[in-house]
Amino acid sequence: MRIVGRKQGAISLLLAALVAGGTRVPGRAQDVLPLRLSIVTPVPSKLIVWVAANEGLYRKNGLQVEIYTPPNSAANFKKVTGIEVSPQYVRQTPLSPVTIGGGTPGIIRRGTDAQARKTRIITSGDNMANWAILARQDITRPEQLQGKRLGHSDNISDFHARLFLKMMGWTPNRDISLVPGVEHLDQLMDGTVDALVANDTLTFMARSQGYRPLFDMGVWKVPMTISGITVDEDWLQGNRETMRRLVKSYVEAIALMKQDKQAAVRAMVKYWNITDPKMQDWFYERGVTLVPRKPYPNVEGVKKTMELYDTPEMRNHTPEDFYDDSFVREIDQNGYIDSLYR
Repeated sequence: MRIVGRKQGAISLLLAALVAGGTRVPGRAQDVLPLRLSIVTPVPSKLIVWVAANEGLYRKNGLQVEIYTPPNSAANFKKVTGIEVSPQYVRQTPLSPVTIGGGTPGIIRRGTDAQARKTRIITSGDNMANWAILARQDITRPEQLQGKRLGHSDNISDFHARLFLKMMGWTPNRDISLVPGVEHLDQLMDGTVDALVANDTLTFMARSQGYRPLFDMGVWKVPMTISGITVDEDWLQGNRETMRRLVKSYVEAIALMKQDKQAAVRAMVKYWNITDPKMQDWFYERGVTLVPRKPYPNVEGVKKTMELYDTPEMRNHTPEDFYDDSFVREIDQNGYIDSLYR
């Protein structure tokens, strides 16, 4: 079965919907469930949820989804890229129990704060730590960073910084100084730091300005759980049908993007105002080709996060405390995900 944009017989569509748990009773209108998604920043691995919106997949699955880019994320994207996110899709909304972002930050919060809200990772859109280290142009080898200053910003950046130090055999603030609050190339150029941890977008922009990454951590193939669906545990208990429909829309969007690059491009242009073909190619490569067809929570990534943030509080948890793979497993075992690629 092909999804949106592919003509199929009415019987085939009905059977597929029934298998996936979408339509409840033949001939009876499906109830529409409202949902607000939080913190959808312009980075490649979060393109999935925007494609689902643009191609009508939420509506098809009985969801009325509210989704915007927060103003601070839009402003940061403009500072890094010079591109202004389409203003009609920028809005500050209350924090939602359903977040599109890395599962890693939720694990870190619960492992360092016993009072942190309990969340579960439902899907993982990116399964590998693949950010880069950008450095001053006179630094040509990772070993030269010993004794220098490495900048980082949020939890995902901090994860990569800790990973880099661990793989280099260095101790934070003894072998290298970690400088928080660093996320822009100008902080490297003005000497604030000697190197910084860079996400996909910043890496692309650095390359376009003649900077070659000092090191791409993707070569280590270290598992990580990032840019998927994360949900508040308490909310999930009473809203499993809403989550079921969201996950179904999510895997359909992945399948559509993998088979139709223009679906991804349309979303980039509409929501993020990305019209440069080279940037579109980069976003597609990083945000689509690296995304698994079956976005199960990355259990090995959960374990790696627990290892890097080993604390007494973290040791009170098991990996199973941080994820729920039942939603992806349900539509995988009934053959629905495989059917999207036939």
